[in-house]
Amino acid sequence: MRSRPSQSPSSFFPALTSFLNPRMLTSRISHFARSHSLPLPEPADPSATALPCAPCPRTPSDMASTRALTAIVSVLILAVLLQSLIRYDVLRLPPFLSFLSSSSSSAPSGGPHAVQSLQIAISSFAAYGATQGKILDGKRRSYAHIPARWAGYGRDLGYGDKLRRVREAGEVNARVCEEIRDVGEEVRRALEGAGKAKGEKEVKSGNQDGRVREALKHFVRDWSIEGARERDTLFPPVLRALERLFPDQAERKGVRVLAPGAGLARLPYEISELGFPVDANDYSYFMSLSTRLLFQRASIPHQWTIHPYIHSFSHHRSVDDMLRPVTFPDVLPRKTDLTLHEGDFLKLFREKGSHGVVVTLFFIDTAYNIVEYLNTIYNALQPGGVWINLGPLLWAGTPRMELTLEEVLDLARLIGFELEEHREIDTDYTGNTEGMFRYIYAAQFWIMRKPESA
Repeated sequence: MRSRPSQSPSSFFPALTSFLNPRMLTSRISHFARSHSLPLPEPADPSATALPCAPCPRTPSDMASTRALTAIVSVLILAVLLQSLIRYDVLRLPPFLSFLSSSSSSAPSGGPHAVQSLQIAISSFAAYGATQGKILDGKRRSYAHIPARWAGYGRDLGYGDKLRRVREAGEVNARVCEEIRDVGEEVRRALEGAGKAKGEKEVKSGNQDGRVREALKHFVRDWSIEGARERDTLFPPVLRALERLFPDQAERKGVRVLAPGAGLARLPYEISELGFPVDANDYSYFMSLSTRLLFQRASIPHQWTIHPYIHSFSHHRSVDDMLRPVTFPDVLPRKTDLTLHEGDFLKLFREKGSHGVVVTLFFIDTAYNIVEYLNTIYNALQPGGVWINLGPLLWAGTPRMELTLEEVLDLARLIGFELEEHREIDTDYTGNTEGMFRYIYAAQFWIMRKPESA
């Protein structure tokens, strides 16, 4: 999963200067004082004649109110300053104060909030259509405010018709999202039936529309013909390495593969097609519910249609490119020795020596604690087991440590891994193949082994 990059530190000081602008600061103080019924001096009457007078006597009550207001304003300024320092990465908090960070990322929470996370995913998929409708309403209002002398150009370009077509494409996406919502409701009822939702009578819902869009893009990447170009870059190094390391197909049945951060599970599925038993795991219910749609409800290839590129109006070569449909799945998943696990792999796979191979694809930089990630991978491997990794180091949120490539390799060595192969592969990730912008990763591919003597 990829989070938005943090704000640049260079933008902190202009933001701080704006906040401390005397006029803006005075306005904020006045608003706070009035909202809390604190006394403020009355503004001077400009029509009055200024006369010399002795200083007005100040009562103890006035002085106490002034001191209280000064203290409150000082605390507010310090709080906003601290928040700004954290937000713009000028200051990093120690772990025991990390709850003060404005980042939306947090440490994995384990089981207690599983029902809440599930409900947020369900409500987000359910709200997709309404959310996109509101976004397009805003765009239509903006278009309606073009001055009359320029409006004719918009009509000639067919901009209003473009907005209409985008809305219709969004309705197509919404129907898929509603199916995923239904899958989520089935999971919720199963949890309630098993007693795992006990004590969760009032679960707050939420709307994380960005995660829904991300899931739609993963349908393209993992299960469409259009996503084949990206898969053909990322999957073969992993699959060929497994074939080379385990050439005997009969032997593969005894080599269990763990794939954490599996997304929509296409790579784990392809590994299982080689004859390996595979445990695929993802922490996100947005991913796992979408995966369930594929593996539980797909009956024919190209069963569903989505329009994944309508969420941004930037970097498109034409309206048709922006609106082009994508169908999935390109192949119908068949029954293999593939098991899907929902939840935190740090808690689910604590058994030592449970797997012969661990495969991580665009995963390790999601770590809140990279040391714990690598130790968990190491412990899950049997002596002589293999770790195959491919991905970048795009650290997200507020991790304990944000390491360089050299530091990650050194950490793996310190934990006990032996490096057997390492190279670089250029690739994008859930990109628009027809767009005018591409984000290229210098992804790192390596094979490491846990010593036989470990």
